[in-house]
Amino acid sequence: MKNFIKKHKKILRSAAINLSIAVLLPAIIFFSFSWYNDPLRVAARERNAFINSLTREDFIYDVNYMLRVLEENFPSFEIIYSRNGVDMHEKGRNIREYIENPSNRMNFYRFWDVLHYDYFVHAFPVGHLRTVSTSERHWLLASTLEWVEASPNDPFTVHFVNALDSPATRLAYPPLSPETMAAVEATFAPEGNLTKEIIQEGQIAYLAVGSMLPSISDAERAAIRDFYAEIADFEHLIIDIRGNGGGWVHYFDELIARPLTTRETRIARFYHFMPYGDHNMDFMRAAEQTLLTRLRDTEFLEQYLHYTAEFERRFVQRHHVRGQWRSDFNGKIWMLIDGGVFSSSQIVAEFYKQTGFATFVGETTGGMVAAPMGSNFFALPNTGIIIRYDPTFVTNRYGRPLEYGTRPHHYNRPGMDALETTLALIAEGGW
Repeated sequence: MKNFIKKHKKILRSAAINLSIAVLLPAIIFFSFSWYNDPLRVAARERNAFINSLTREDFIYDVNYMLRVLEENFPSFEIIYSRNGVDMHEKGRNIREYIENPSNRMNFYRFWDVLHYDYFVHAFPVGHLRTVSTSERHWLLASTLEWVEASPNDPFTVHFVNALDSPATRLAYPPLSPETMAAVEATFAPEGNLTKEIIQEGQIAYLAVGSMLPSISDAERAAIRDFYAEIADFEHLIIDIRGNGGGWVHYFDELIARPLTTRETRIARFYHFMPYGDHNMDFMRAAEQTLLTRLRDTEFLEQYLHYTAEFERRFVQRHHVRGQWRSDFNGKIWMLIDGGVFSSSQIVAEFYKQTGFATFVGETTGGMVAAPMGSNFFALPNTGIIIRYDPTFVTNRYGRPLEYGTRPHHYNRPGMDALETTLALIAEGGW
């Protein structure tokens, strides 16, 4: 046997190699084919082909389209100038000239950078005016598709899907892997959103609300019930919404405030002014104006009407919160705010200050206020980049623009943050 192996060693080695090739080659071909045809890689190749096909004429058309749509539909250019000292019309002319200039290198990524860094960044934080990022687009689309499944014929959700999922937009925004999408969802709807703490036993309780994006879970409702029962005899509850970038007003109304509200309804008015642009009209028709009522008498708002005189559509929004089950807590409520309070959190701050729900401590909030239906979106026809903006200009019942933020009753004391200032006020009894 040994002599046979020795005599035919080369033949056996060759046969072993051929057998290995016969076994491994199909596997290599299969895995190569699977790798090449992986949906994410296919989408990446299609996206690269799309991006490389765009011409300067495409970019010129899109920037002109974007500026025209915003000119006809965005209501807050004057507020941007008043608040940030920036003439957005001039910024628009500048980016148009830059993109049209053949000596300036232009591709999809450079075009997006010009829109963001040379135009939209100057508007922050007014009116949610910006390009929509990849993570934001996927999260918004996933949320909207859930609404579509629940109400497939609802024109409002269909309006959003059309804006977020046009053919060009599908190519402009890369798909996300399941792992990345899970991370995005965790960012937009974080766990552990509520922080509950006893600062001084029997006296002072603390509740922080990190975001208003999550839907309300049964576990959160139970946790709030238990917490309010635990602090029923406390004298003070401090609710901290500093750094809360918004989400849904409903989250705070239903979960946090209603259990602290008597059966008497809290009501506040907000006034909305809207340009008569095609995109706004489509938006309002889809929303069916269910949350806004036409406003005809605006004489009481004359102080601020120079911002809104040209807007043909004026509405009043009556926001209300009615108590459902009432907790036993009857102490004083404080709310902490700062410049990081935006969007729906801004509405929360303004509403609960107007209605006397709490004493506010901290810094003026950040503004960035949307209509009660949310922001509007449109996609640029060639590049597919999504633009977000708020279709209405909003004031409080006194006519003060909400983009200027809500001012606290007590500003932070020197060297103290809002919580420290509140604790000092409680200690002094000077409230």
